[in-house]
Amino acid sequence: MNCQSLASKKGAWINLLHSTRPDVVIATETWLDGTIRNSELESDSYTIYMRDRKTGIHDGVMIAINSSITSTEVDLKSDKVKIKCKGHRDIHIPSCYRPNISDKSFSTHLKISLDQLMAKRQRAFVLEINFNLPGWDWSDLSLKPGTQYAAQHTKFCDILDDFGLIVLRTL
Repeated sequence: MNCQSLASKKGAWINLLHSTRPDVVIATETWLDGTIRNSELESDSYTIYMRDRKTGIHDGVMIAINSSITSTEVDLKSDKVKIKCKGHRDIHIPSCYRPNISDKSFSTHLKISLDQLMAKRQRAFVLEINFNLPGWDWSDLSLKPGTQYAAQHTKFCDILDDFGLIVLRTL
């Protein structure tokens, strides 16, 4: 979910957790900078893993895991959380955010990360990406006419195809 400033929506965030009781929420563009503590955003029912923004205003990722599920922080520098599932394989949840469509390095870094995840075949994972691809028509998987940065859109979607990934939900 793209928050576009969680600081101004703390009440709505807590209400979302209490009213819908999801197992996992992955939030991008939290716009947090370290001035808000985890305890201000969590309830007793959730474990919060955050990476605040370091520069700029449009950054920050948070993963909230229902406390009934055992989870451990693996590497929040790269926004990864591991969920321990009793009697099953652990589920790894990497989250990434593409802050700017003109960033040509994003797709390259994403491909490297996916290669590393796929090399460990025993891992189950759910990948959350804030695509930030305004020129892509997700209904028929095509470029919209006049799209800027068409090569970046196409390269990113080629990576999804190469790894057999699908979009689970678009808003």
